[in-house]
Amino acid sequence: MATQKSSFLSRSLPLKPVSDFLGTTIGMATAVTLGTVVSLPAQATTLFSQTNIVTNPGAGFNGSDVSQASATVTSAGQTATGDFRLAQSFTISDAGLWAIDKVSVMGYMTSTYGFPPASPFTGISVNIWDNAPGLAGSNILGSSTNLLSTNWTGVYRTANGVLNNAQRPVMNIAANFSGSGLTLAPGTYWADYQLTGLSPTGGTTAFTPFLMTTSGGNPVTVNGNARQLVSGSWITTSSGNPAQGVSFPLTVTGQKVPEPSAVLGLGLLGLGALVKRQLKPKQGSDKA
Repeated sequence: MATQKSSFLSRSLPLKPVSDFLGTTIGMATAVTLGTVVSLPAQATTLFSQTNIVTNPGAGFNGSDVSQASATVTSAGQTATGDFRLAQSFTISDAGLWAIDKVSVMGYMTSTYGFPPASPFTGISVNIWDNAPGLAGSNILGSSTNLLSTNWTGVYRTANGVLNNAQRPVMNIAANFSGSGLTLAPGTYWADYQLTGLSPTGGTTAFTPFLMTTSGGNPVTVNGNARQLVSGSWITTSSGNPAQGVSFPLTVTGQKVPEPSAVLGLGLLGLGALVKRQLKPKQGSDKA
């Protein structure tokens, strides 16, 4: 049974407010000192992204991009609903501590759609691990069941040798981690997820397509170490003939956690500005 763990040794620290020397609370985005407010940058940074599923740009239905299954891995995708969960590793290389705000995956539900297709997804569940799920000693560092957004990628997933098929529009599905308290330092982690939705024809089964590339104009399934929860046990996903590992699309974004010295420096700047303002002579006013 996985346990929730958050410690420096696990490379995960909880987000806590910082108090300045006057006891004023300083949050992630704003430093407050003696009534002076100094805004800190709060821009999201893409910490990890692997999203290449396109094999035939512009060659699909209504000129859409196509993600065509390969001749050796003929499966279009891996099940991500019901009793199944999918897991993909990711690495944060950017220095510093990062407050994770969004984790995005891809999925499709086979059905009949209009154009452009609307997303059938209604929910997502994501766990972030400090190691591969299912391995002894692996721990869940943070979780989210908050669906932030979902939209069509502009890509259709098709069988090998098929281009003009619109039954599998691939969607982006993003989980909101903002405010969750999950912070990660540089290192390798895992994200596992499960999707829920309802297709236009009433289906509830969703799949995630594999990462793809091409060779000589032919689709090639990217090898990888992705995992799947099957009948309560985590296994390395293997598919095709000959069998190979696979990789799933995944994007992780976050915001840089300010260093304590940077927050203190901004606080002192605010104090200096306030003192200067108090010492400056007041300007007179012309009253009628």
